[in-house]
Amino acid sequence: TMFNIQLDHLFGKTLFRKPTPRMGLRNHFNWPLAAEVELLEDRTLLSVSLGAAETFAVLGASTVTSTGGTVLTGDLGVSPGSAVTGSPTVTGTIHLADAVSAQAHADLVTAYNVVAGKVLTSDLTGQDLGGLTLAPGVYHFASSAQLSATLTLDAQGNPNAEFYFQIGSTLTTGSNSAVVMINGGDKCKVFWQIGSSATIGTGTAFTGHILALTSVTIQHAASVNGNVLAITGAVTMDDNAISVADCVAELFSFPGEYAVTSGVATTLASITQNGGVLTLIGSSTTTATITNSTQILVSGVNTATYGNSRITFPSGTFAGQTWTKLDIPENFTNPTGATVHVTQNGPAVAFTDKFGNTSPGTWLSPTQLSAFGETVTFGTGQLMWSDGTAWSENILLSGTQNGGGAVTIAAVPNQIQVLAYLNGQNRTVYTISNGTSNLAIIDGQGTMSVATFFNLTQAADSRYPGDTLTLSESRIIWQDGAVWTPTNSVGSSPPVVTHYTNTVGISTHVVQNGTNTALFFDGIGTISVGTFINATQTTNPRYVNDMATFGAGTVNWQDGSVWTQTANPPVKITATDQNGVVSHLRLQSATLLVGLDGPLLGITGTRVNNKIQWSNGDVWANFDYDALNAMLEMGTGFP
Repeated sequence: TMFNIQLDHLFGKTLFRKPTPRMGLRNHFNWPLAAEVELLEDRTLLSVSLGAAETFAVLGASTVTSTGGTVLTGDLGVSPGSAVTGSPTVTGTIHLADAVSAQAHADLVTAYNVVAGKVLTSDLTGQDLGGLTLAPGVYHFASSAQLSATLTLDAQGNPNAEFYFQIGSTLTTGSNSAVVMINGGDKCKVFWQIGSSATIGTGTAFTGHILALTSVTIQHAASVNGNVLAITGAVTMDDNAISVADCVAELFSFPGEYAVTSGVATTLASITQNGGVLTLIGSSTTTATITNSTQILVSGVNTATYGNSRITFPSGTFAGQTWTKLDIPENFTNPTGATVHVTQNGPAVAFTDKFGNTSPGTWLSPTQLSAFGETVTFGTGQLMWSDGTAWSENILLSGTQNGGGAVTIAAVPNQIQVLAYLNGQNRTVYTISNGTSNLAIIDGQGTMSVATFFNLTQAADSRYPGDTLTLSESRIIWQDGAVWTPTNSVGSSPPVVTHYTNTVGISTHVVQNGTNTALFFDGIGTISVGTFINATQTTNPRYVNDMATFGAGTVNWQDGSVWTQTANPPVKITATDQNGVVSHLRLQSATLLVGLDGPLLGITGTRVNNKIQWSNGDVWANFDYDALNAMLEMGTGFP
């Protein structure tokens, strides 16, 4: 209808159509229904974020007291109090009533409330946890809980399995009791929300994050693999071992390929990981251990710092070097809009084309690999193959907002690709694609039209009714028997592509070929054909009653919106908050984003490992570390 066309015009040309989460994007980018269901499931299973408290082995509210040889692998903090009694060994940093511990305390309160608000799976009130074997879920105790023996948590082969315990008042464990994980689980995904105080008995081997409203007492020789956090009271320890090393290691994904910069040279290196031990393979090979949330110890002697996918070596074997992790998005679209994939497993890379054919990739440099007998080079938001084909990133990241509601960040195709062919009359013809299900065509007379793919290899164009085009290898075969063959000839009137950004900074494009028509690629990737009514003005049936006037470096629309020419079109990124409201983002650097419209207008976001800290105080966390890094690197350039 006219109304719908005008809405598309408004959101496509000047803003960006705001599709309903999942369904609108799936329709536009041809995601299978299975992917939609999988995404929906993933969003409901996201872990609780501890925010700034993640790196604290112990965080007390009033005081922290330690006797004996207590060792804390992680940070130690007190907030709002500042007292520490005793001298525990701390591998991380001590924060007493400072801004870091205050933020950690605030994030602890948020996480506590999130766990307390989860819908229970089973009510265990009155039962002893000792001797039980539990599947992933949310377990509730109306009052106190006891652990007298061993509690077994069965992840059932799911490394993302999560276990939540809601305890109305106290948690008490007996001497030499234990919490153990079996069948592939992750002990970092176990949370204990305790309505008053926790007492971890002598010799207990405890697993999970303790979030106590009041206080925590860890009795003699007990150990905790996870955080010990108290909201209003004290943490008391006696010759204990408390570690967040394994969980902190998850905040930085080490295994993979790295770009090594040292002076002007850039080379390759790689890292493999076995628990908290890393093998560094660069100009030489050595090992390192993860010591805390920001440091590794190389060769047992030299300290290196890490964060945001980067490791800096001030001394030792790799002195003066910076290693930056090279991550590639998993999902792309090819020029026909079909989904293609890249899989990384540590330093290993594999490429899968639209037919399901797979080829291993070999790193040639930090910006280039080889696969399928070709070279592939990283571009802004794209992988450029040596045969001229481009794969455009199609990213969707899922996380949580302030430890609770689900959020997403999407990066979608914004570039366009021109391919030249010779038709049966030996005239140069062209296709122009933008990674969506649309394909622009310029025939032998220079006439422009738009075709739509209805499967992976076939498209229909209303200008040629009943004449389907089929992509066959590198050729285009028409139903009437005509064949277009690839050529390096540019022809007598090659199309000229001009890149723009619209009013809010989203990429748009115009293609001209010296005729009285022009192709417009708007902010949602829709392709349409406009007709010049004079030397500088066009009308377009897609944008009714809205004339476009071409100026010096601009396209000025009658409704007041302006497209501004740019040599480097930005990656198109959208962020959807926990209320389902969309904002559009621009990447300022590999660690900084800025909102262009919506709730995030003018708000800057700073990457901190697997989360985004916004200048309005919000924290979006629990993003896949490598996927977030891949999106940022593809948008701003690889080292």
